[in-house]
Amino acid sequence: MTTTFDSRSARVSLTAGSVVWICTASLIWALMEVIVQHIPSEYSIYQIVWVRYGVHLVFMLAVFGRAQGKALLSTTRFGLQVLRALMMLIMPISFIIATNYMSVSTIVSIFWLAPLMIVGFSRLLLGENVSWASWIAAVAGLVIVVILFNPSRNISGTGVLLALAAALSFSLYVVMTKMLQADSIFTNLFYTALGVFIPLSLGLSNFWQPLTFRAAFMMSSLGLLGFLLLWMLDKALDAASPSALAPFLFTQTVFMLVLDSLVRTF
Repeated sequence: MTTTFDSRSARVSLTAGSVVWICTASLIWALMEVIVQHIPSEYSIYQIVWVRYGVHLVFMLAVFGRAQGKALLSTTRFGLQVLRALMMLIMPISFIIATNYMSVSTIVSIFWLAPLMIVGFSRLLLGENVSWASWIAAVAGLVIVVILFNPSRNISGTGVLLALAAALSFSLYVVMTKMLQADSIFTNLFYTALGVFIPLSLGLSNFWQPLTFRAAFMMSSLGLLGFLLLWMLDKALDAASPSALAPFLFTQTVFMLVLDSLVRTF
């Protein structure tokens, strides 16, 4: 468990460190979901996402701006960076709009096709020799998620397409991150935030509500946690192949259920 991914030989690998990175990222993701559930309902999810990535950008500029300088925007594949960043914009927007058509449990169940998609795209776009273990684990994880979330039978075609778009965009984001290994992790994270923050800023007047201290604190926390989540995801993908890591993303659902249960208890 010490080898790394080599795109030229299409060798699939997994390291102990990469498992720690991806599981910790999943834990942070679960924590963020719990926080979102407790933000006052008068705030649009669009505003929450906008503040999250705004804080992400401010944090990067404040902490890494002087040391990195223009290197934050220095990329070997500008088009791919932009496309990858847009995937992170499409994911939440698709999910948000899908809630107008279907229950969250149904959307979540469809979204968790993402690990299976990651395995498939790793084969198609990265040329990985994907193991049967990755396919089986991705399918098994999806089955468990469906059982846990018990999706509604009231299904909308539009809602399904939107949920699939969320899953597809996330899976492509993960695989594209692996394709951008030549760029620094700081460059990757900076473009990700820009790709979400700038487009949402264009519609800010449509969803902005003045922030209370509590709301500002919670949304800012999401920004810092979100940066840490994406940083850990990048670190995991730097150390191992997407197809090998994909099944470990299902730990997010376990963490979320546990955290949600703890919050309800206390």
